[in-house]
Amino acid sequence: MAQPPYKIDPSTIRRFDARANAFGHARAESRGDCSGCAGPSHGEVFERIADPDSEQRELAEAHAAWAVERILWGGSSQIDPEHDRADGAMSIPYVFPDPEQASADIKAVAARFGAGLVGVTRVHSLWLYSHDSGGRPVDLPEGVQYAVVIAVEMPREQIGRSPGPMAAAATGRGYSAMAASAISVAEYLRRLGYQAIPSGNDTALSVPLAVDAGLGTMGRSGVLLTPEYGPFVRLCKVFTDLPLLPDIPKIDGAEPFCARCGRCAAACPGKAISDAPQPSFGISGPWNRPGVLRWPVNGQRCLAFWEKNGTSCSTCIAVCPYGSA
Repeated sequence: MAQPPYKIDPSTIRRFDARANAFGHARAESRGDCSGCAGPSHGEVFERIADPDSEQRELAEAHAAWAVERILWGGSSQIDPEHDRADGAMSIPYVFPDPEQASADIKAVAARFGAGLVGVTRVHSLWLYSHDSGGRPVDLPEGVQYAVVIAVEMPREQIGRSPGPMAAAATGRGYSAMAASAISVAEYLRRLGYQAIPSGNDTALSVPLAVDAGLGTMGRSGVLLTPEYGPFVRLCKVFTDLPLLPDIPKIDGAEPFCARCGRCAAACPGKAISDAPQPSFGISGPWNRPGVLRWPVNGQRCLAFWEKNGTSCSTCIAVCPYGSA
C-alpha cells in the first residue's frame, strides 16, 4: 500500500478503546464509572430539546431520520461469525477471476445500494478498537483482512442549517443510509460464500480506514474530507475475507488547506476545534488517541454543546469549503 497522507508515532500509538470517546466519558461521569459507557444516544439528546421554538415537524423528522439505523443495527457491533454460517450462505464460495475484478464488482454493487464513494483497503490493526463500547475485546475473525469502505453523501442544504433539528435530520438520514448500504453489501458477500461484517461507528475507526482506502484525507475538524463531496459524507465499512485489490491512498493531504483555512475552528459553537496554525501530536483529553499527527478535537466540549443545544451539531461540516466547486 502506498504511504498514506498521515503521520503516526509508532512509539506512542496504540489501538483506541471505544469507551474512551466523548460519549463514553459523558456516560461514565453520569454514572460515576465507565462500565458499559457507550455515551448518550442521539435519541437521548433529542429528548433534551432546549429550543422551545423548534417546529414539532422538524423534530419529528430528526427522530424519523434515525429510524432505519436503529432498526437495522442500533449502532452496536456487528461481529457475528455465526451469521455467516446461517441458512442461505453458500458453502462453496464464488470465485472471481482476480482481486481486481472482485473489487470492481463489490464497488458496483455498493453503488447500487446507495454508496456515493467506495474504496478498498487491507485492515491496519491499529485502526481496530481495542474494546467496544461495552468493554468487550475487538478482534476480526480469522482470515478477515479487507475493508470495503463506503461514504454516503449528506444534503448540504440541511446540514447548512446546523445547529438545529433539520441538520440533525440530515445526519440521521446519513446514518440510516450507512446501515442500509453496509448491511446490504455484507449480505451480498455472504451469499457469495464469504465472511462479511457490516460496521458503522463500531469495530474500527472509520476515518483512517477511509484514508487508507483512497476516499480522502482527514481535516482540522477530524472528519474525512473528500474531493467529490468535501466533508458532507458519513462513513461505514464492511470487513470481509474475499481477496480484494486495495486502493491507493491520496498523496496530497488536507493539512496545507486546513492550515490556511480555519473556518471550522472559528465557527465551532463549542470551541472544540483547535485553531493552532499547524497540527501536532498533542491531545486535548483522553478522547484523543496519542501518536497521531493532527489537530486534536475536544470531544467533551463538542458533546457539551450538543446537550446545551438540544440536538447534534454539524456546523464544522456546514462551513467547510473543501471540495466545493
